[in-house]
Amino acid sequence: MSGPNFLKNFNKKPKTKLGFTLIELLVVITIINVLASTILVSANQGRFRARQSRRVSDMRELQKAIELYNLRNNSYPNTGGAWYTACNSCTLFGGCNQPRDAWIPGLAPTFIRSTPVDPLMPNPASNNAQGDYCYVYRSDTTGREYKLMAHRILEFTGSDYTSQQQMIDPRRDGTVDCTVQTNNPNNIFAWAIYTPGGCAAGW
Repeated sequence: MSGPNFLKNFNKKPKTKLGFTLIELLVVITIINVLASTILVSANQGRFRARQSRRVSDMRELQKAIELYNLRNNSYPNTGGAWYTACNSCTLFGGCNQPRDAWIPGLAPTFIRSTPVDPLMPNPASNNAQGDYCYVYRSDTTGREYKLMAHRILEFTGSDYTSQQQMIDPRRDGTVDCTVQTNNPNNIFAWAIYTPGGCAAGW
């Protein structure tokens, strides 16, 4: 091949592919969606674990404050036999709508800076008649027995409750005695810390 046609063909540049095809764009979008979903699930699991750890910490801190109160006053914070909570749970608990930062009488600020509430407790604590996501406390009329509960943690499954087996409320595990049962973890719906009489009283 020679002459002008040869030079014309020789000088032709290959066509450059511009942009992405529709299939390539769809593949990229799919990958981005998968990555975003994975990150979101991981973040949600992290927040859940943080709330779970906080509930354990809250219960232990309240227990320490209650015992310190008892050491000084020779009785536990006295609710006169009523359940006290910051939640608006009047269908279950008589002493609802206590001050959010001092819902156990006499504890804050002397024995604890403020009384914690469940991280998912509604604020304001309305439309919560079943006591969902509530910390609740009760003493007998003498202040010698008490029970502290993390009540109806709806984001928990049975295995989440049993992860802290020593905190399972034995009267809210599907039975009515004071022995913790884990045979059917889906029946469990509260964590509790209590004196022996706080369980025996049937609370």
